[in-house]
Amino acid sequence: MDAFSLWKLEPHLLTLTTLLSESDDKQVWRGVYDDEVVAVKKLQRHATTGPTWAKFVNEIHLMMRLDSPNIIAMYGLVWSVPDDGNLHLVFEFMDRGNLSDYLTHTRTSRSVDLWTEKLRYAMQLIEALVCLHEASIIHRDVKSKHVLLHSSGDAKLTDFGWSREVDVQVLLTQGAGSFRWTAPEILEGNQYTVAADIYSFGMVCYELDAHHIPYATTYRPKTVKPLNEFEIIQGVRTHKLHVEFEVGCPVADLANRCLQHNPTDRPSAAQVMQWLLDLQ
Repeated sequence: MDAFSLWKLEPHLLTLTTLLSESDDKQVWRGVYDDEVVAVKKLQRHATTGPTWAKFVNEIHLMMRLDSPNIIAMYGLVWSVPDDGNLHLVFEFMDRGNLSDYLTHTRTSRSVDLWTEKLRYAMQLIEALVCLHEASIIHRDVKSKHVLLHSSGDAKLTDFGWSREVDVQVLLTQGAGSFRWTAPEILEGNQYTVAADIYSFGMVCYELDAHHIPYATTYRPKTVKPLNEFEIIQGVRTHKLHVEFEVGCPVADLANRCLQHNPTDRPSAAQVMQWLLDLQ
């Protein structure tokens, strides 16, 4: 824990109040630290060794480096000695949940009026990616669920467990993110580049338009049943499956550029940011 000593917080000042989410390997809590509402991520007891622990430590190391108004801020770490595995990551609390839930809740009432808000979220997300890519970091799991919202109007990128530094000595080829948002070259087993994040951003633009996850309404022609995971992956890899935007969607052209099959044909995050500025 020596590497984290500068980020250590006082354990007696932290109180966990409400369990917000739980998975097989981690929990996220709402809590209070020194009278301030915070969010706290902690691993399940069985996950404090092996790959899950390594992923958690990697996320902490990256968050220690990041400083952007569009990236979730890490406040520090809490742990107890000798139980060093009981590590709590304390970060800022976003009181409106994630972008995915927001889009689900507004699905039936979606209208042109919502695009002002949705364009702001898209801008804040791409600004986060500009920051990451300028620091030679690839997020590798960009999707609406990993964008947190605040009642002030802010949207911030979170969940850096799969993120990695771009290193010419290390080929990042293993698929890391959720397959519906994953670029075709990654599904084919090719190297990760920042262009993979841009593809995923294009899929988030689709979510902003459709208010549901990619391919949720794509069905098999004969049986009219939803496509399974294998069918979606094969369709994306072979360039036979695409998402379609509503007529008049203000980000359709921009998103389609981000969703180009060839990663070298996709724009940079800085270019996307400029195009979004031109839309406003």
